[in-house]
Amino acid sequence: MSNTVGFALGGMNVAARRLAVASNNVVNLGSGPANKTGFHPLELQQISNLDSGPTAKVRPSNVEPLKTYQPPSPDADPSGMVLQANVQLERDMGEMIAALRVFEANLATVSTADKMIGSLFDEDV
Repeated sequence: MSNTVGFALGGMNVAARRLAVASNNVVNLGSGPANKTGFHPLELQQISNLDSGPTAKVRPSNVEPLKTYQPPSPDADPSGMVLQANVQLERDMGEMIAALRVFEANLATVSTADKMIGSLFDEDV
C-alpha cells in the first residue's frame, strides 16, 4: 500500500513541476531578449522508475527564439531584427490542464489509500 502512495506522491510532484514549467513558458511568451540569446522555453522530461515512482528533469528546450523585424527597438541588431520567445501557448496551456488532471488523479489515489488503511484499523480482530 505504501508503494502505491509513494508512486502517487511522485506523480503529484511531477505534475506540479510540469505546471511550473508550462507557467514559466506562458509568462515569458511576450518577453524580449533578456540577453542577446533570447528566451528559451523550458521542457520537462518525465522519467519512469519502477522502484521509486516517476521523477522529472527540467531543461531548456532546443527551440530557437523567433526573429522579428523591429528596427526602432532598442533590442534590435544592426539589421533591425529582435529575438522573441518562441513559446507555443496552445501546447503550454494544454500541459497546464493535463498537469492539473494528473495531480487530481494522484490525489484521489492517495485519498483512497488513506481510507483503505483507516478501515483496516477500524476492524475488530
